Amino acid sequence: MIGFGRYNLLVRIGRGGMGVVWLGRQKVLGRFCAVKLLDPSLAQKPGTDERFLREARTAASLSHPNLVGVFDGDQFDGQHFIAMEYVEGFGLADVIEKCGPVPVTVALHWLRQATVVLDYIHNRGLIHRDVKPATSAGELMAWMQQQRAFADETFAEARRYSDAEWRDQKKELFNKIRNNLERQWSIQDPVALTRIMTNNAALLDEVRAMPPADYQQAKPKLLTRWLYQGRNPRPPGEQPSNGRPTGYRTLADSASPAP
Repeated sequence: MIGFGRYNLLVRIGRGGMGVVWLGRQKVLGRFCAVKLLDPSLAQKPGTDERFLREARTAASLSHPNLVGVFDGDQFDGQHFIAMEYVEGFGLADVIEKCGPVPVTVALHWLRQATVVLDYIHNRGLIHRDVKPATSAGELMAWMQQQRAFADETFAEARRYSDAEWRDQKKELFNKIRNNLERQWSIQDPVALTRIMTNNAALLDEVRAMPPADYQQAKPKLLTRWLYQGRNPRPPGEQPSNGRPTGYRTLADSASPAP
C-alpha cells in the first residue's frame, strides 16, 4: 500500500495511453476508487498536464449509468492524478479473448449500451476518440458483477443444505439457474442449456464437498469457472479453438450453434 495524498494506492490494475491506473481507497470515506496517474515522462511535454486535467473536468461533467464517474482531479507531490469510480468486473476485450464469440442477442444488448452512451456524449458536443473493446465495458462490467453475485448466492444456498435436504431442494435451485441462463444469457437452445446445467451441477457438487476454509480460499476461482463454464471437456482428439488449451470449453462455446 502506498500513501498518496487523500488516497491509499493498493494495487496497479491497468495502464492507459497517458499513465497507470491503481485501485485506491479514500482515506476519509473508505471508498474504493480507480486512481489514474499521469506518466511522469509525459508530464514533461508542454501542455500534457493541462490536457490530462481537461479530460478529468470533461468526464466529471457527464453523468450516465454506462459511464464511469469521475469525482476528483488534482496533483499530489508533483504527480497529476484523476480519481474515478471503481467498477469491479471484466472488460469486453477480456471476455472476447477468454470466451470467444458470445450469443448474438447478448452481443446486440452490449452494443446497444455502447451506442446509447455515445449518443449521450455526442449530444453534449463531445467525441469519444478511443472507442474499442477495452473501453466499451461499462454495461458489461455491471452485467458480469450481477452474474458473479448470482453465482455467489447460488453457492451459498447450495452449501446451506444437508445431504438429505439437498435431494429435495436442488430441483428448485436448478430451476433458478436455468431461468437465469434463459433470461440473462439469452440461451434458449435445449442442447446448450442441458450441457451447461450439467456443468453447473458438477460444480455445485464440488462446492458442497469443500470444507469451509478450503471453500473460502477457492471461491474466487470457482466463481470465475461459473462465469466461463470451464467444466465441460472437449471430446477426445478434438482440436482446441481460439488458442485455448484442450479440455477448456466456455459458456460461449456451448451457446453457439455447432458448425
